[in-house]
Amino acid sequence: MEGASGSEVNTDYYAVTIGKMPNNMDENDLFDHVRKEFATIMDGNNVADLYVRDKKKWNSSDPTGSIVVFKAGIKDHSAVFTSKFESNNRIFTPLRTTWDWEHPLAGHRQFGLTKNEDGTFTFYTRGVDRMFDWEHAFVNWAGNEEGDWFFKQGDELWNYVMDRVAAEVNKKGGEAKKTHNFNRRVNWKKDAKESKGGG
Repeated sequence: MEGASGSEVNTDYYAVTIGKMPNNMDENDLFDHVRKEFATIMDGNNVADLYVRDKKKWNSSDPTGSIVVFKAGIKDHSAVFTSKFESNNRIFTPLRTTWDWEHPLAGHRQFGLTKNEDGTFTFYTRGVDRMFDWEHAFVNWAGNEEGDWFFKQGDELWNYVMDRVAAEVNKKGGEAKKTHNFNRRVNWKKDAKESKGGG
C-alpha cells in the first residue's frame, strides 16, 4: 500500500446473513464449499472470471500460497495468492507474475464466515486497496465521471458474488439474504496513511 499510486483508498464490506444452514452442512462445510466452488459462483458476472492455477493446492485442506487469476479481458488478468487461510476465513493478496504482470490493485481482501450472537451466520468479504501504479491510477481516474472506475468494477463484482452465495445457500435448503453493501473512498495521505508518530 505504501508504494502504490493514486490518492484514493477503497474500503468495502459486503455480507450475507444466513438464518439456516443448507441441508447436511455446518458452517465449516459451507465455507469450504464456497471456496472450492468460487469460480462457479462467479460465473455470469460482467466483470471477471476466475481461473485457479493450482487446483490441487486450492482444493487441499490448506490452500495457503495457491494462486488464482481474475480474468477480465485479454490484457487485464489479475493474479492473487492466498496469503492466509483458517477454517473460517481466507485472505487474498495481489501479486505480479511473469504471465499476468501486476494486479491493478494493491491491498488485501478477506472472505470469512462468522457466527452471530443470535445463532445466525454472516458470510462476508471486505477489502482495503489502492491502485497499484500510476498507469492504473490514471485509468481508474479517467474511466468514469466519478474517477473510480476500477473500484466501481470491484463493487459490481462483490455484490454479484454475495447475491450468488445467498442463492447457493437457499438452493441447498438453507435461508440467506444479502444484508450489507458498503464501500467508501478515503484519501491516502489525509485519512489512511499512518503518521510518523504512529497515530
